[in-house]
Amino acid sequence: MQPLEKIFAKTLTNPAERKPVRADFPPVATHRGELLRHMIEELDKQGTSIKETQRINIFYPQKDPRNHSSPAGRIATDILLTSLGSGDFLQSKNASHIKWVKADALYEQHQLDRNNWHVNSLQSGFLTSLVRRQHYIADPALQSGEFPFLTANMTDTSPEYFILADHVYDRGRTFANMINYIEHNGGHVLAAYAPDNMRKRDLAQIQSQKGASHFKNYDHKSGRLPDLAAAFSASTNNAIEPEECIILLNEALAPHGLSLASLTNEECSDLQELASRKHLQAIIDEIHNAPVSPI
Repeated sequence: MQPLEKIFAKTLTNPAERKPVRADFPPVATHRGELLRHMIEELDKQGTSIKETQRINIFYPQKDPRNHSSPAGRIATDILLTSLGSGDFLQSKNASHIKWVKADALYEQHQLDRNNWHVNSLQSGFLTSLVRRQHYIADPALQSGEFPFLTANMTDTSPEYFILADHVYDRGRTFANMINYIEHNGGHVLAAYAPDNMRKRDLAQIQSQKGASHFKNYDHKSGRLPDLAAAFSASTNNAIEPEECIILLNEALAPHGLSLASLTNEECSDLQELASRKHLQAIIDEIHNAPVSPI
């Protein structure tokens, strides 16, 4: 009898819904020393250390590289080849042994129409862009060198660790989608890096200071939801109670694989701004009318 294969190709799938970014996910790093600090702290939370970690993958946003070049790919290469790839800096952190793997095999399929993402212009494409679902493709033919994330190892079930790299950080939507995809497929994202930061660097929702002790659903008290609920209710001249606004918006977002809790901190800021200019029902109608992207 032939021995069973212990390592075999793994099929990566796209999640049906975006999960909330974990509350303790670190702010997006803008320099490599900060990135390494975030990595060390997250590995410690996972019960391991940088010294014990043998491999870290670098995932960056790109379209099919056979047809497009990626500025983020250059950032990932920079991380790989310079201060995170060699030198006294890592030696001092007990991390010079780490093997860095650039995840060239992974790419995005959809254009998310970021040109419509300007809340001040109130373009009709604003919410359509928000709810469009991203879809990732894994093509082993694009990978130079090994990328164990594409395989399943029956004798090693430890997670593959990732950092995210992009050339610019704005609303966090790209990073949130990337985290969701990697962790849906069994990996773990340690931190994110973008040297050009246009907005606040928090991916996870900052907890509202107002609170909502009267909300019946405990989940509605988390993150930015109390702030959003108040803004949506105000857009109806308080004709609809804040918690009911959350329920109505979540019902509208659900077919697109989203919920208010799954939005990034900056996506919440944009929605809150939009609520100051549009009635809740108009926002819901636009979400309902947006095409539902296939999984």
